[in-house]
Amino acid sequence: MATLTQRASLDRYWRYALWLAFFTNFYNLVEGLVSIFFGFSDEALTLFGFGLDSFIEVLSGTGMLAMVTRIRQYPDSPVHSLSVGLYISQAHHSSCWPLVLPRPPSIIW
Repeated sequence: MATLTQRASLDRYWRYALWLAFFTNFYNLVEGLVSIFFGFSDEALTLFGFGLDSFIEVLSGTGMLAMVTRIRQYPDSPVHSLSVGLYISQAHHSSCWPLVLPRPPSIIW
């Protein structure tokens, strides 16, 4: 059982985590819109791709925001779905590289 001061300190950290998640999502959304706009107007594929990557980060940040909210509401429940999803994603990406690149790329500086 947490004492009252420990609970207040824990609530402060949860508010900080929520603020950070909202700020990160907002920043990535603006970054993606600006990058896509300038990438499209200058016909720069790399800048356009960077903007699309920012939207993927927004989706990831939204998942983290949902996880923080869920842990805050139900502090004793495990978050197995996120960890299993990350392990599956990592296994998928590491197993697909030999199919795409049969040999390691040579690095040219």
